[in-house]
Amino acid sequence: MTYPFPVRPWPDIIEFYEWLLDDGATFVAPMLSVARSVVVEGADSQIGGHTSMHDLVVTSLPVGSAVPLDQVRVALAPTPGPRAEFRLSRPGIVRISHYSGVGQDDEIERPASEVLPLFWRFMIEKYGVHPARDLA
Repeated sequence: MTYPFPVRPWPDIIEFYEWLLDDGATFVAPMLSVARSVVVEGADSQIGGHTSMHDLVVTSLPVGSAVPLDQVRVALAPTPGPRAEFRLSRPGIVRISHYSGVGQDDEIERPASEVLPLFWRFMIEKYGVHPARDLA
């Protein structure tokens, strides 16, 4: 299965999340933190991203016009149970998911305060992309 991955420049992604945050959408702070970290840690030439609603979607570079469905998504963790289809979220909890395209998907939910180490763990494990410094 393939689909286009619309890579968006990291400064644009950062600007989008800053705009949302300035408009009172404080729930986007973890995604903004990740986007800023990608640039600060020098990984912006190794991983590309785009936004899907408020989620941050990342894959390795270069990206062709159609790629296997291999992506990492940083999002608010939805409320479990029968109302999850409404995308209700639990404040302060993020979910990082890896969709491999071959059925070996992976996802973890943690407090938003742990988003950067968790994100970089996924980048290292899934794409071999390391931050410029140790974030532990």
